[in-house]
Amino acid sequence: MEYNFDEIIDRHDEKCRKWDRSIIEQEFGPIPDDFIPMWIADMDFRSPQGILDAFMKASQRGTFGYTYTYPEFYQTVVQWQKQQHQVDMDPEWITLGYGSVATMYNLVQQFCDATHGVMTLTPTYGPFGRCARENNVPVGTSPLILQANRYQIDWDDLEQKLQAQQPRLLFFCNPHNPSGRVWSPQEIERIAQLCLANGTIMVSDEVHSEHILHNGQHTSALTLPEQYLQNLIFLTSPNKVFNLGGLKTSYSIIPNAQLRERLRANYQKNSITSPNIFGITAIVAGYQTGNDWRRAMVNYVSRNYELAQQMLTDPRLQLIPMESSYLLWVRVSGFGVSGRTFTQELATQQGVILEPGTDFVADGEKFVRINLAMPRIQIQTALQRLNQFIEKRF
Repeated sequence: MEYNFDEIIDRHDEKCRKWDRSIIEQEFGPIPDDFIPMWIADMDFRSPQGILDAFMKASQRGTFGYTYTYPEFYQTVVQWQKQQHQVDMDPEWITLGYGSVATMYNLVQQFCDATHGVMTLTPTYGPFGRCARENNVPVGTSPLILQANRYQIDWDDLEQKLQAQQPRLLFFCNPHNPSGRVWSPQEIERIAQLCLANGTIMVSDEVHSEHILHNGQHTSALTLPEQYLQNLIFLTSPNKVFNLGGLKTSYSIIPNAQLRERLRANYQKNSITSPNIFGITAIVAGYQTGNDWRRAMVNYVSRNYELAQQMLTDPRLQLIPMESSYLLWVRVSGFGVSGRTFTQELATQQGVILEPGTDFVADGEKFVRINLAMPRIQIQTALQRLNQFIEKRF
């Protein structure tokens, strides 16, 4: 089946954060009318037709009462995880949530305290830090090492900090956000070993795991040996792969019954009970009908990445190889400015909106992130403007 990812969808009136001019200008200052936003991790592609059809059927019914996590949801998740990631699992391990970020907040509230907080591998996804700070628990950071243009884990530093700080949770992006680094089975197991040895629960956030590029291989933490599964909290959702972030629906998979019940108890305290009716509908429809669309979308994004490599040739731009996702991580310190300054000036002068590396938990000050999940003609126009900005400014 053919999919038209070149279609330009006018999102100016959608009231989405990525395209909302007032929100952009609060962050970057005044921008030109013909701005192109490439910042928030939100794709500019129409979602799969199977999801749209399921929404249409629900809306035509015209009733939107309380729903529940019905058997088809559990069956569909189990089948998807088996098909995509070779995971065998018990449906009882699954708990529906109101978004992965909200789940992180609940985990912090349930497992952490003022002394024992979270550990992160930085730079990393901003909410990993916010969910801890906003609950008054400490955030530990173990900086990744950029070696031969690819992030590596500093194992000695991580082990020392786990021993010294005794965090309750380690938030782990698998694949890595913001760089798209795909971790090997050996790296994932070594993290699991360190967590178990130091009394830290491994929380594996795998929302980008269905965007693996160049025929790469994602390793799910759910394929770890049994002793590590009992110390694992796995988070994911269809929000990134099918562009459903506004539905605020996700799920966790937790093999350990005690850990699972503690999260569910915190959900109960916060009245996280029945799901969003469109959210659960989207999970079932997307997982059942959307895989061909997913493959085509990943292929399209791969070609967008190839275009970016062809166009961004200034030696002061250090492109980190994009092994997954649709988000290109670029070091801009060669220009003698921070990522924040670079993005603000680019936005106001050329109307190209990139994500500054300071939006991530530590060690991103020299970087920007570029969203490549949009029609290719818009990518080409935006990158032409980016090159013009570099030529004039530097």
